[in-house]
Amino acid sequence: MLIILQGLANVWKLVLQKCHIHIIEPATFSHLPKLRELHMEDNDLVQFSITGFLLPGALPGTQPPLQMLGLHGNPLHCNKDICWIR
Repeated sequence: MLIILQGLANVWKLVLQKCHIHIIEPATFSHLPKLRELHMEDNDLVQFSITGFLLPGALPGTQPPLQMLGLHGNPLHCNKDICWIR
């Protein structure tokens, strides 16, 4: 997915619903500095790390500058790796 997202620097809203996504690689959204809304509802996400959502300028361990992160409809396994979601 990383190659597909290159060149979309002005995207502020991204909808990836019902795409059968099961993994988010580290820095997947790093080429989207203006991203504020990410809709990933109804995929196959079981777990992920904050590193997949880090945007340019964000530090590991801090909350990403997303204003909206939609994750409902995913079979998430809740553990310490996703405790940054509130």
